[in-house]
Amino acid sequence: MPRPISSNHYGSRGGLNSWSQQPSSQATSQFSLTPEQLPIYLGPTVLVDDSPGIEVFSVGCLPQDSEEVIGHILAQAWCGGSSIDWAAFQGDAAPRRVPLPTYPFDRQRYWAKPAGPIVAKSVHTPIAKPITPLPLSKQPDLGGWFYRPHWEQKLPLAPVSPATIAQRGEFWLLFLDDCSIGDGFARYLREAEIGVATVKLQPGAEFKALSDWDYCLNPDRAQHYRDLFQILEQRHSTPQQICHFGSVTAPETEPNPEVVFNSLLFLVQALGPQATANLIIISTNLHGIEPSDLPCPAKALVLGPALVIPQEYAKINCRSLDIELPKNELQKQNLLDRILAEAVAPEEDAVIAYREETRLARTYKSLQLPESSNDRTEPRLRQGGVYLIAGGLGGVGLTLATFLAKYYAGKIALLTRSSFPDRDSWEGILKQKRLPDLSSSIEELRKVEAKLSDQLAIAAISDYPGLTEKLTDLCCAHGFNYVKTAFVQTDSSQSLSYKAILESLRVLPELEGCVLYILDLLMAAEIISYKDGLYYLGAKADRVKEPEELSANLRRHYPDFRGLVELLDHCAIHYSAALTGKIPAISVLYPEGRSDFLAKTMENTIEHSREPIYRQVAAELVAKLASQQQGRPLRILEVGAGNGLLTEVVASALKQLEGVECEYWGYS
Repeated sequence: MPRPISSNHYGSRGGLNSWSQQPSSQATSQFSLTPEQLPIYLGPTVLVDDSPGIEVFSVGCLPQDSEEVIGHILAQAWCGGSSIDWAAFQGDAAPRRVPLPTYPFDRQRYWAKPAGPIVAKSVHTPIAKPITPLPLSKQPDLGGWFYRPHWEQKLPLAPVSPATIAQRGEFWLLFLDDCSIGDGFARYLREAEIGVATVKLQPGAEFKALSDWDYCLNPDRAQHYRDLFQILEQRHSTPQQICHFGSVTAPETEPNPEVVFNSLLFLVQALGPQATANLIIISTNLHGIEPSDLPCPAKALVLGPALVIPQEYAKINCRSLDIELPKNELQKQNLLDRILAEAVAPEEDAVIAYREETRLARTYKSLQLPESSNDRTEPRLRQGGVYLIAGGLGGVGLTLATFLAKYYAGKIALLTRSSFPDRDSWEGILKQKRLPDLSSSIEELRKVEAKLSDQLAIAAISDYPGLTEKLTDLCCAHGFNYVKTAFVQTDSSQSLSYKAILESLRVLPELEGCVLYILDLLMAAEIISYKDGLYYLGAKADRVKEPEELSANLRRHYPDFRGLVELLDHCAIHYSAALTGKIPAISVLYPEGRSDFLAKTMENTIEHSREPIYRQVAAELVAKLASQQQGRPLRILEVGAGNGLLTEVVASALKQLEGVECEYWGYS
């Protein structure tokens, strides 16, 4: 059993060093030991303790005032099985939080389990020298960097008797489909007297019990899965075998991609990291293996959880099984036999597919790219070609544009989701020599913009009298309520430095920019002033109204923007928790990783962005470029497709052109 470190001076770093100067007899006489305690002697020589039944972890040659060495010694003792009172060791020093990346599942532990009880021995422990990491290496041949999926034929599994599975006493949980494959498998198991519970996935439904062992839930609600497993646990029926048939659909049916992914995500989160279970995800039309296959792109999201779940949760075995819908009763019975055999098989292949009677496993083979040839008649990139890069003002887009301009003298059009420049600056931008001559097109685009503005009738926030000012007042009120706590919590309530504000609010280093933005907003409103490196309460600080009053006023006078007001209030409530790292910052806008909250606020806010107009203008420009290609293909490279709104509009415009060849390449 791990033993705590015992010392008469370990309440501070200085205490450890002072103790290390004492002779061994003096150090050991100042405290008494219990069988659970492990003494550590820090001294100039190695301590050899002859006391029976007492083991001493001894370290000699301790440099004076060496915190790094002390930390190294305690770390070695901790790795040896001892428990450390870190709070006492740190004393008054405040340790800093280290931000780590977040994951959809808890990480797996990789600590090696000791082979037996650990005994601390009295040995001289030299100071460990830092090890220089070896540089990463890569294949020098670029042609060997790529792999392609390969389906390898496997031997069929041996038949499994349901009666044999019944003897195990395992409980099964089935998430049903709309093709009755899951229903048939449930009857198949129950006929063999195997304990089974079924769950019907019904979007928009409330969680409820349909019968003793049949339930219904909304696949997009995480709480429903937790409620389900709580009921099963109360009934002492925690499932060891789970079959998810949610991706089994008819060929013409395409499921909601978010529902497909969320159902598996919420299922595993409800199970928890300590659960032990076999999860098999059954699907149809997931892979394009045979020429007759019609893969459904929305189901591709199944493969992510199927591969990640067993890496994150070591006790959950997860596999993907792609099947074909049976055409008669004989094929259906054979399919049920195969599903049972696959569910209980100790196979290592994570992705399996059946095509008729053939069992296939997905592997990867190296794809050797052919060497470039100078005699290619139709190269992908050509000198002086025209290239459109959507998202082109980002890092990757600009890098690709630079490459095309440098090596191929390409004519490049860059699109970005950022706001268009002010109309007054258009003429000056078009006169720059580095841009192509678009003077013949600009008047047509202006006409298109004016026409779309009349058709869509989108009014900006500035078109609503007083709205901009009232929204600014609300943002300032929320920001001031957050920042003024730094002035209240410190002794100096009149002025604070930027560093002092951050320390008082305990803001994570990577989120300091948010606080700086709030301070700039408050300075512009004269609520806070800045001079000689210090922030002061400004002239209007005592006139800031309460956010609740401002929010109610906005909802009352501008009901079409109640969703936007709700968004501002929601973000302000989570300022402290998000900026200090108590909750992931992204969870403020995407609770539980979902976009429901943002979608709701958008529904309750009238359209006020002119982006739809600009997307149509961009589509008109692309169509004009395509019509001027003179028989050459238009190649479009989109970097960072985002939610695909721009792509949808541009693609729709290109489809209406006749005789225009277009190649679309997406990167995200």
